Amino acid sequence: RAMAEAFRASVASHGGQILDSQFYDPAAKDHSDVVKRLARFESRKAALNQLRHQLEARGDKQALAKLEKQDTLGDVDFQAVFLPDEGNRLRSLAALLPYYDIDTPKVRLLGTMQWDDPGLASEPALTGAWYAGAPPDARADFESRYRQTYGAKPPRLASLGYDAAALVAVLAQAGQISTQVLQNPMGFAGIDGIFRFLPDGTSERGLSVLEVARGAPRVLAPSPQNF
Repeated sequence: RAMAEAFRASVASHGGQILDSQFYDPAAKDHSDVVKRLARFESRKAALNQLRHQLEARGDKQALAKLEKQDTLGDVDFQAVFLPDEGNRLRSLAALLPYYDIDTPKVRLLGTMQWDDPGLASEPALTGAWYAGAPPDARADFESRYRQTYGAKPPRLASLGYDAAALVAVLAQAGQISTQVLQNPMGFAGIDGIFRFLPDGTSERGLSVLEVARGAPRVLAPSPQNF
């Protein structure tokens, strides 16, 4: 719900509109009902059946043949779906979208840094989806150095700990650890891109825009170099 509110505010600030929000139990084994509601599946299916009855009454076999492989009538009325989830549950949800006639090549799927998972490319419905994430090159270099030091792949949050420790070490050497210094509006450079601390206690990051693709994510827009 926090993600939904943040997304709603961001979309509104850029002139967009949220048409619908659906929530689901993360512990549930089946999310079909949620996706069907999002897709307006039953009403679109009813519209198709009504059209078929009309064509049958007119004896229009050619038009009926064109509808033979369709499950619903018409497209959904939204351009994108934001899925702030991860792992197997995300793959399962994404697969249900085309199953209930949400045309994922037309309807763009959007995600967060939780999508930083090479395994997502195995789900066809996620191919071409966009998400915000850390600069891949910097992350790859960090993982390589971590493996050389510890002999294992770093946990996803390891870079946050690394950045925090590195920032404190640099500021301590300069003898300038203070609230004013930490809230420098120019921010700092980290493994996951630039970041800064805001007066309200939250943090802000400059991330890349990535596209899910086979092999490795494709960088659509590189992360900013400054705020």
